[in-house]
Amino acid sequence: MSTKSQNIQTRLPEFDLLRSLAIIGVVIIHITAPLDLYAHHGILMYYLFVVIHLAQRFCVPVFLIISGFFLTYKTDNEQNPTLVLKRRLGRIIPPYLFWSLFFYFLDIALGVRPFNLLVLLKDLLLGSAVGAYYFVILIIQFYLLWWLLTKLRILNYTKLLVISIVVQILATIYLYYYLFNIHYFPSIDLMYRLIGAWLFYFVFGLFLGKNYDATQRVVQKIRTPLILITLVLLLLSVVEFNIIDGSALLNTINNKTVVTGEKLETAISYWRVSSQLYSVAFFLLIISLRDTKFFQFETASFFKKLSEYSFAIYLIHQPIIWKVFFRVFKLLGTGSLASFLVIFALDLGLCYGLIYLACKFLPKKYTRYVFGL
Repeated sequence: MSTKSQNIQTRLPEFDLLRSLAIIGVVIIHITAPLDLYAHHGILMYYLFVVIHLAQRFCVPVFLIISGFFLTYKTDNEQNPTLVLKRRLGRIIPPYLFWSLFFYFLDIALGVRPFNLLVLLKDLLLGSAVGAYYFVILIIQFYLLWWLLTKLRILNYTKLLVISIVVQILATIYLYYYLFNIHYFPSIDLMYRLIGAWLFYFVFGLFLGKNYDATQRVVQKIRTPLILITLVLLLLSVVEFNIIDGSALLNTINNKTVVTGEKLETAISYWRVSSQLYSVAFFLLIISLRDTKFFQFETASFFKKLSEYSFAIYLIHQPIIWKVFFRVFKLLGTGSLASFLVIFALDLGLCYGLIYLACKFLPKKYTRYVFGL
């Protein structure tokens, strides 16, 4: 549809909710990622955490959809793409470098690793100083892609969406080809960091930004079916997990033999068909809630603030989980529901509190370069 006929709003509360749920999902994924810990508590506890974990696998796709969405939803962006690119990169690269260097040298101070300049440069280029930082490298590539497409005036997002679907299908075929031949595809680290395996989500966001009013009219009509579809796809995600390696992993753990993280990584991959479809359904379901009473509750203001802090939380939450709760307090090692809830509340609360205090007491220029705010 024409952007002239689209009703542009300065704030979309459904996207605040999406960002908030996505960052909560990221935190939960990094707490529950060592699923082998929970299998020791029996099959019911194991599959409870499997469901909790897989239910959060929408988070990175949703962040990518949102990133693409606001590039095209705000029509002025196409008039000066270079300025937009500078602003976007200026918001994410300085905090990324700051925390990458901080946690790298913290590891050296703690005796976890020796200093190696080549390793440091590799970590900065690949986003591997902290496991979750691959997303920063990914989003930089997508911003550059949008800038190039805009400068070349390649703005037919319907055709781009079709191309992205084809690329996504090829990436998925690649995953399953290796999955059923050697049970684990060796280039997973590369797939995480290159845009090909994620292209559909970002382009889908670009497409929606141009067609949001029309999309809203559709999702409002199918909200109830979307609820059912999302739940069914989550169930299928659990089933696929089990088919790939879930039951074998459980048996392996219960027999106290060697467990390979590669098999588990395959079973919980973002690129499983069920996970991809679940991510899209979840996104559409949440945006369909725009005109509901949910956004009239007091909790809406909390989600708005959590949305603003989402990137900053993303940068610091994982090291806090692993360096503080796991290594210092050994909480994660218990693999219990209680330890999960304690770590989740403390990690999210500590991150939120640190960022809030920084915004309150530090000059704006420092919070911009440290937290991207």
